[in-house]
Amino acid sequence: MTKAQLRAVAKQVDVAFISHDHPDHADVAFAHEMAALDKKIVVPDSLWPDSDIEKSLVRVSGTYKGDIDGLSFIAFPGSQGATLPNPVYLVTADGMSLMHMGDQSRGSDYDKWIKGIGKAHDVDILFINCRDGSMSRKISAIDPELIIPGHENEIRHIVDGRQGVVRTLSNLAANKIPVMLMSWGEYFQYIK
Repeated sequence: MTKAQLRAVAKQVDVAFISHDHPDHADVAFAHEMAALDKKIVVPDSLWPDSDIEKSLVRVSGTYKGDIDGLSFIAFPGSQGATLPNPVYLVTADGMSLMHMGDQSRGSDYDKWIKGIGKAHDVDILFINCRDGSMSRKISAIDPELIIPGHENEIRHIVDGRQGVVRTLSNLAANKIPVMLMSWGEYFQYIK
């Protein structure tokens, strides 16, 4: 994206939540546009050390509860694989709660905290990686009202790393919760 495109998107975003240090999730140029607009960016504690936009970063580790301009959130201590920090964010604003899992994939996190999410928190919309091998188990534990999977035909991944919509739908066939598949530039209005 051009600088002008990044700025246009940043103007529409109140707070950015970055799950982990991969280029399809963490774009430092976008973070600079957010910082230039005096907006906050919530990031894993280890992301962009010694950053020149440090005053705009909200660094999280472990289980972290925060509030930014009336938007409350909990960052859960997720991980992609065994070692890459990937906080899972539960964000609540205007009576609606959204959970973004990024590329959470450490199996031991299920028993540590994922399996209790649905009992402890009301999740309206769950954003989950369509390539997650334990997607069904996580969906069942979280029990959202709507699922929006991500990474279908992801442009920034090599072809072998992409998953098509048909496979995602097949993986979610037994699921009873509504699913919204979205593509670049699409949007919808969710009414609770």
